[in-house]
Amino acid sequence: MRESSLTSSLILALERLMPGCVVLKHFDSVTTGIPDLSITWAGRTVWMEIKWAHPTYEMRADQMETVRRLGMAGIAYYVIFESNPKMIIIRQSNLDEDHDYGIPGHNYGMVAAFIRERILAA
Repeated sequence: MRESSLTSSLILALERLMPGCVVLKHFDSVTTGIPDLSITWAGRTVWMEIKWAHPTYEMRADQMETVRRLGMAGIAYYVIFESNPKMIIIRQSNLDEDHDYGIPGHNYGMVAAFIRERILAA
């Protein structure tokens, strides 16, 4: 499993659950810290940094700072897929906390539903 296949599966789930949404995969080899995805739907945008923990992951300082800033101005999350398998969704305000909790499995539809609910609640 690679982060790119996790991201592709998540994009399909987002597009299926939120018809008409615009999901952009960001890749910039010059500017560091930009989250992997932005999802725009119903007049709101959510930013997501995707991590594949096999068995560990790195939360780079530049990514954390960008996710913090985006979350303060809007909506931003880290989504961590662990190899055991388990998922963790972390809001920007909780990046410095211990993350010993998670959702069993790699349920992309559940992540998409979580994001959809956050957009509708914003």
